[in-house]
Amino acid sequence: MMFENLPLVLFDGNCMLCNKFIKLVHSEDKKKKIQFCALSSKEGGAILVKYNLKVENYTTIYFIDKNGVLYRKSSAILKLFDSLGFKWRLLGFSLWLIPRFIRNIGYDLVAKNRMRFFKSEISCKVPSLDMRERVYRNIN
Repeated sequence: MMFENLPLVLFDGNCMLCNKFIKLVHSEDKKKKIQFCALSSKEGGAILVKYNLKVENYTTIYFIDKNGVLYRKSSAILKLFDSLGFKWRLLGFSLWLIPRFIRNIGYDLVAKNRMRFFKSEISCKVPSLDMRERVYRNIN
């Protein structure tokens, strides 16, 4: 299953933690190759359907690599780090050494409490022109 614009991050567009993480990825992606898509958008929903996934209350981040392979939760973050600069690849590599079930326990703990710790966006901030150009819109 291939999409035109990969790699792609699917994230909760209403969560402050998620939005700050996406802004970090956007600024660290020097080659500007990573696309972004909110899970709650029409496109996000269509992508989940194409991968036979159900929305998990928008608590899961997904990353689809350049080959169309989908990763979720902590694995998605680590594969995303692998697409960024050296320091992020190094961090991701060191975290891969932790077994996935342990990483996902930590991921689930943060995901479950993220709205309490980081609140949510009451209104959508207008992204920069550069960011808008990298928002995924093709659901063919």
